[in-house]
Amino acid sequence: MDCFNHRDTPAICACAHCFKGLCENCMQPSDKQFCCSESCGQRCQQLTRMNDAALKIYRLDKPSKSGRPIRLGLSTAILNLCIGITLLGYSIYEIVAFPSIWKEPLWAFALIIGCWLTISGIKTYKNGLEL
Repeated sequence: MDCFNHRDTPAICACAHCFKGLCENCMQPSDKQFCCSESCGQRCQQLTRMNDAALKIYRLDKPSKSGRPIRLGLSTAILNLCIGITLLGYSIYEIVAFPSIWKEPLWAFALIIGCWLTISGIKTYKNGLEL
């Protein structure tokens, strides 16, 4: 890849924002990365601040006290279990109470989705999602 501004000079890095190839003369340091211009540098700094804020919101900016990876997924597991068990129970009730209802694919679909969500919820609760 050649430099975006100097076509005959090989690029040694790319702008952190627009990914243009930059030679040694064109690259400008900006907050632990290189950018092609001051405006790209400001945008990179804005993105860095936004990412840091998101990490703080989700409490991922600090390692866990135990030193193990942070586990997420408890709320997802509970949601999957609640929806899955509800779908399973209601579809089984409809199928047992009204045997002719098997002719409608909706209850078979609800039964399959309920099984899948329940199993997914159990696996997520058991394993968690490691970051």
